[in-house]
Amino acid sequence: MTVSRFEDMNLYSNKNIEKLASSVVAQSSNAVLVNMYEDGAILLDHKTGQFYMCEYTFEPKEAKILFENFDPISLTRDNDTFRDTVYNFFDTDNVSTADLAEDFKDIVLSQDKFLDELVAESMMYKDFDNTIDYDEVAANNKDHGLQNESFFQKYQDRLLTHPLTEAKHFNWSDPVLVSLVETEKYKLLNSSAKEKAHSLWKHVEFKEAFSEVANTFIENVEDGIDGFVALFEEFPQVFYLDNADRKTMFGKIIINDPALRESRADLLKGLELIFEREESIVTLAEQYIDEEGYEDDYAPGTTRYAADAFAKGESNDFTDDKGNVGPSRKEKDEMFDGGKRTGPDAKEDEKEEDKAPELSSDELEKLASALHNLAEKIKGSAKAKIEKIADKLEKGAEEGTRPSVVKEAVELLSL
Repeated sequence: MTVSRFEDMNLYSNKNIEKLASSVVAQSSNAVLVNMYEDGAILLDHKTGQFYMCEYTFEPKEAKILFENFDPISLTRDNDTFRDTVYNFFDTDNVSTADLAEDFKDIVLSQDKFLDELVAESMMYKDFDNTIDYDEVAANNKDHGLQNESFFQKYQDRLLTHPLTEAKHFNWSDPVLVSLVETEKYKLLNSSAKEKAHSLWKHVEFKEAFSEVANTFIENVEDGIDGFVALFEEFPQVFYLDNADRKTMFGKIIINDPALRESRADLLKGLELIFEREESIVTLAEQYIDEEGYEDDYAPGTTRYAADAFAKGESNDFTDDKGNVGPSRKEKDEMFDGGKRTGPDAKEDEKEEDKAPELSSDELEKLASALHNLAEKIKGSAKAKIEKIADKLEKGAEEGTRPSVVKEAVELLSL
């Protein structure tokens, strides 16, 4: 047996799976895990005091855990022990009614103690300070009118195949599916992203924020880099531009700002190095970019310059950081019958099919409006989160569709 195989056996032991399930359930606003068995689990709704039996499924390869088929447990006091005491009362002359009452009290208290200790142990690791109350959301989210909208239904279906990483609420009728890892490969979907990115230099908020961060960068490089990371995360359209177009767009802002004009050359060189070498910026780009050529199984370590050139059709091959040349995509496609790439080489096609639906501005506005209306009805801790998600959706008209944000919205409106 290999060490990796032995490690997997221990990683997915019953003990570790129970720890995992306990942490997932504890994220919810109303449930904790009491115990787990081979074929089921016991959960507690700590708001109502009701115990439930349920089935669970853990899929290690997909890193998903599912709880379903909830059955309430009806508890009745066990009187068998007390019955024996009553029999002894009639068979024994030296037992009084006071002794009988005391025995009954002890039996009741012992049963209550068992339940109290079980509940206390189950709730020991729940973080109530940071738990959002979704019960109020579930009670007020039924009249938004989006249930029959095609885009809403598509994202409800997507939540079944690409679930979120948080268990929000157990309503004890619908299954609760949670992923242990992020399920969306693409952070942003925007078919007109490049067109909008070219016009970022006209965008008042971006222009003002860029100028502020650029001034900081001139004075303190490290602080400036942090500022640019935050700015580009807020305006990820910038990652859809290639090096030349990005330089042109930044240059337009710099040349129109008297305070930055003298530092134009240094700023543009600094920004070029940031995009090529700053790890946090490269990571951001990988999260957002959907362009062909940035990742390829045939050329690990491909330089960003080569990838840019390939994406624009200016290069026939890939050259990695060590100077090794790989075949072009056209050459690779021709290696297969009919130019069709299959198996692991069809990865890009699979990614295309795996994309979440891109929503129109009107659809994003409908979702945002529904969330704003929901937030108005809520007074609890979920209000701020709902409003924040609604604000992100409203930005989508310009930025594009963020699948993870849309899924959060749809799930909140479906609780």
